[in-house]
Amino acid sequence: MASFPPWWSENRTSVRFIKEFQLQRGSKRWGYAVYRTVYTPESNARWEEAMDKLRALMLITFRRSQHLDPSLDPEPEHIIEERLDLHVQQDEQTLDGVDETTVRDQFRAWVQEHDDPELPARFSSVVCLVIDEESLTLILESPEATMENWDLIVGSESVKVKAVDGYWSESIAERGAYLGWSQVVATTLKTLYSDLKGLEPHEVFSKRRYEGQIPLYTGDPSGKLIDPPGGSFGRRKFGGTQRGPPSVENAPGGTQRGTQGGTQRGTQGGAQGGTQRGPPEGTQRGP
Repeated sequence: MASFPPWWSENRTSVRFIKEFQLQRGSKRWGYAVYRTVYTPESNARWEEAMDKLRALMLITFRRSQHLDPSLDPEPEHIIEERLDLHVQQDEQTLDGVDETTVRDQFRAWVQEHDDPELPARFSSVVCLVIDEESLTLILESPEATMENWDLIVGSESVKVKAVDGYWSESIAERGAYLGWSQVVATTLKTLYSDLKGLEPHEVFSKRRYEGQIPLYTGDPSGKLIDPPGGSFGRRKFGGTQRGPPSVENAPGGTQRGTQGGTQRGTQGGAQGGTQRGPPEGTQRGP
């Protein structure tokens, strides 16, 4: 019978995450493919610094429990940090300044090319991240992801990266309401990874209510939408009429997780009760 460490029975975030993705096994990892679309001199000089800061932002919430109670064994946090992979895809000739469609095409081709049943055990095979000039600047300008800066880091939604649905298609676009990508608060990327274990990206990312809005994933089931400059007054409403005077700048998103088509969050491999949309034939569905 396998023996487990003393911390295995604890209910802290890091232990639950290890169990969810079986990270105690040596071959298991977690993370995302990251597409770099900015190639300025500054980005060249500070790219590794930005990746280190992004990793720290993704890991900070795991470290909270052990910080509040130093008597806790730090091994779970060390396991998660060691198993985090950000697989950077960078090529100035093919990726400099490209849009979400190009990133999606390249990501989909990369997943198909690496037709490995173990791929979903190492990276998300349905969503990739994009670091453009805006995201790079936000990451580099953010405070260090330390417990002393907890309120500044976790209490703020200012540091965002873009996540692209690798399998978006017109059939799920809902006449433009679903963009096929979303801004994601960097500290919630681990929550997104968990959500994608049982849900499809179009069930997780918010649907736009009005033209010009940008979806923002914060880990909250209701989601958020960022209004364009000047608000959404007078803009086309998806599935309805023009908008009247706006009430708030950031309105909650329209689609909650697990409600589309009656689907509920299920086991790894897809959503329950709905039509599964995943990688091409021969590729295992993962986060």
